[in-house]
Amino acid sequence: MNPAALRNEDKASAPVLYMALESLGHSRSSLISPTGSGSAATCSSPCAMASMSFSFRVSRSSSRKVRITAALLASRLEEQLIDLPTGEHKKAEYLKINPNGLVPTLQDGDRILCESNAIAKYLADLNPENNLLPREPMARADITRWQHWEQAPWVPALVIVIRENVFKPLWGQSPDASEIARGEGVIHKVAPVLDAHLKGRSYLLGTA
Repeated sequence: MNPAALRNEDKASAPVLYMALESLGHSRSSLISPTGSGSAATCSSPCAMASMSFSFRVSRSSSRKVRITAALLASRLEEQLIDLPTGEHKKAEYLKINPNGLVPTLQDGDRILCESNAIAKYLADLNPENNLLPREPMARADITRWQHWEQAPWVPALVIVIRENVFKPLWGQSPDASEIARGEGVIHKVAPVLDAHLKGRSYLLGTA
């Protein structure tokens, strides 16, 4: 990691990437280092030799999921660290590639792709021999189903509580108790769906 390139919110969330990779048997060195200067890790996979530009923010789970996917696939990414606190993602130059003004964004040649789940799937499809994304239609559709559920309603529910309990203190702001209560209420409404699905299972999908 390059601490000089990261703000407090990034430093607090960066270990999540390492823990996820190490739990899957990968070393910390297999994770591409976010330098913000466009450098990329050495790639030994023939299917991943082409370099793609990836604009991201370490503290965003949407960015983390793509970076973990890329690391597992040995996909070569030229990473561009986007400074959200200063509003870099809302400036004209960035809005040209992502009109939503959000991260992450992938540029592969003259093709541009937004939305983290779409990017992760694209990286997996570039490597047809991967064992991350199944080819069987129903199994593949089931993954898509849970990715949609993650985006709505799960993430919107979590964002409320995470913003108040994690990011506001990092920003020097006081959490709003009423917002925390509202967020917890939303979580309690949607979490039973996940609990019910995981009953008797070790994984959300698959067996390993």
